[in-house]
Amino acid sequence: MSRTSTNVYDHVGPVLQAGTIGSAVVAAIRDLNQDVLVMDRGAYLRVLVPGRCIVTREAIEEWHEAVVA
Repeated sequence: MSRTSTNVYDHVGPVLQAGTIGSAVVAAIRDLNQDVLVMDRGAYLRVLVPGRCIVTREAIEEWHEAVVA
């Protein structure tokens, strides 16, 4: 694998069930991190962030309210 390609082994993040709450968590992660990669596998979402994935309850709640509204 070349150094310029994305090495997913250097990435971390959750595996989420697809749906409203999963979408809110993904949105919160995208707000709080850079270079977020989301792999949509139909029934689930695999979120990958280089190094460290930051997410807060407050950010998830804000996005959940926006998604549900």
